[in-house]
Formats: sequence, structure tokens, C-alpha cells
Amino acid sequence: MVVESQGDRGHQMIKQIAFITGNENKFLQFSQIISNRLPEIIFKRIDVDLPEIQGTINDVAFAKCKAALKIVDGPFFIEDTSLCMNAFGGDLPGPYIKWFIIIYFVT
Repeated sequence: MVVESQGDRGHQMIKQIAFITGNENKFLQFSQIISNRLPEIIFKRIDVDLPEIQGTINDVAFAKCKAALKIVDGPFFIEDTSLCMNAFGGDLPGPYIKWFIIIYFVT
């Protein structure tokens, strides 16, 4: 989505990009890091929990992007945390890190 705005230097284009996450803290951290680097772009949070499918890191990212395309009209970011460890052959826990953390704290 591109929003036109009249600024001090004449006609300017201000871009808005959606950040899709159900986690407000992730958005706040992202905003703090990126706002100084890209002040001409406005990032807005869309609070949607995208499906957490089982599969590879690429499978998960692709599924989230596909689901987001049905929700958002315009450019967007999705996020997914995947932590892989050499101790598990470099593959695990990967996209299942959330479940490893839950199991660890519950047991």
C-alpha cells in the first residue's frame, strides 16, 4: 500500500509495510531497530496468528506468506523464529523451537 503525502519538499511518497505477528513485543523490537534506518517507511502491525504448520523452515515461511496474501493488500513481513543446533545435526529444533521450549519448562 502506498500513501501519498504532501511534505516540505513537495510531493512525496510514504510507503506503509505491514508486519504480521501476534506478538506485540516482536513488533516493538523490530520498530525500534528499523525506524532509524528507514524513516520514510511506516510499519504497521497486523495482529494475526498465522498457521504453524509442520515441515522445514522453508515450508513454514512459505505457508505463512501464502496465508498472509489472503489477509493483506500490499507489502508485508512475516516472522518466524527457527533455532537450529549443531548438537541435533543442524536440523532441530528449527521451526519447532516453541515446542522444545514449552516441553523444557513443563518437564
